Amino acid sequence: PAEMKTVLGVALPQPDGPLHDWRAVVIGGGLVNGITLAGDWPAERLAKIVEEDQTLAARWKRSLELAAAMADDEKISTGTRYDALRMVGVLPWDRGGAQLFRYLLKGVHPELQQGAVCALGDVRAPAAAQALLSGFAHYSQGNREFALDALLRDPSRTTALLDAVADGRVKRSDLGEKRVEALRASSDQAVRAAASELFSK
Repeated sequence: PAEMKTVLGVALPQPDGPLHDWRAVVIGGGLVNGITLAGDWPAERLAKIVEEDQTLAARWKRSLELAAAMADDEKISTGTRYDALRMVGVLPWDRGGAQLFRYLLKGVHPELQQGAVCALGDVRAPAAAQALLSGFAHYSQGNREFALDALLRDPSRTTALLDAVADGRVKRSDLGEKRVEALRASSDQAVRAAASELFSK
């Protein structure tokens, strides 16, 4: 936490400063993505880090507003817009969900779609699971993998994934045997029972 706070102190825009590209890369592609890869939830982890420093907390809040604008700015490079989308994933569903959902639509650049898929993976809201599943049929193979991993992050999402398999929106072959076995061995009793029944057919 101390190291991440130091990085935020350098990377967050000043109270009247812009969100430079490199700042979005450090925050979205570095901190947010890194926390996700470590198995934690970026919104909660980062909020806790800045909560006792009012100045840093204000800079953090403002950076997320700037990131939402950056993500939609077509003059910005696609890679940086990806990082900005990862930052939008730190916002609650009612503030960032609609924006991220737009990037799941068919025809969106695959890297931007990846940013939205991964960002929604960080949004702890029931609607996020349904959003991730909504475009599964047209995602690239890589983005399908990101979506599936995001859907395995908590039992409510996993239940939505199992429902999608049951009604044919997602195939067992899409999951791969490693994920199937993880579902069948889930620590959640309801998920484990549902997976065992579904995958025994």
